[in-house]
Amino acid sequence: MAIEIRRLILNEEELTQICAEYIADGDVDGLNGTMMDLKIVKDDPFEISLRVHSAEGQQIPFTMGETQLVAALLSFCARKNIPISRSSKKTVKKNDKGMIIFDMVMQSSV
Repeated sequence: MAIEIRRLILNEEELTQICAEYIADGDVDGLNGTMMDLKIVKDDPFEISLRVHSAEGQQIPFTMGETQLVAALLSFCARKNIPISRSSKKTVKKNDKGMIIFDMVMQSSV
């Protein structure tokens, strides 16, 4: 069985920028505004906490789990023309060096 792996390795600053663009684009249901800060809450399963400044002037706390982070990273890949397999299994995690790892793994029979 052949396995194809695509991996993006990001630091926390790059993840912050990706999430800020994702929030600014209005891609998160019911949340629109400017992201103020990002904090990593849990490493496994990977989870972050954000504060978003809404158009109404409120500061809204928001938590993104792996599913929403994958969506933000897929949006980033689409903007940067990074090829993605629809059928690949996508995961986000933090490694022991503090880097954020976005893996896209696809298995195929040969």
